[in-house]
Amino acid sequence: MKQLKPCPFCGSRAFMYQKKIKDGWLAEIACWHKYDGSFDECAIKPSVFTVQKTEKEAHDVVKKAWNKRV
Repeated sequence: MKQLKPCPFCGSRAFMYQKKIKDGWLAEIACWHKYDGSFDECAIKPSVFTVQKTEKEAHDVVKKAWNKRV
């Protein structure tokens, strides 16, 4: 699958976080940008997340949602 698109609001890089949880896998993508030399959240704070049964499914679902532009 393609790389993550940049934030639709500030143009900064998006980051994915995945974690095994009790009911499956949590995957989240959010925008973080450099501010004064360290990373900080985008002022708009866009993010998408999902919980799926498998790590791959969570990865694919959240990535597809983030990259979708309406």
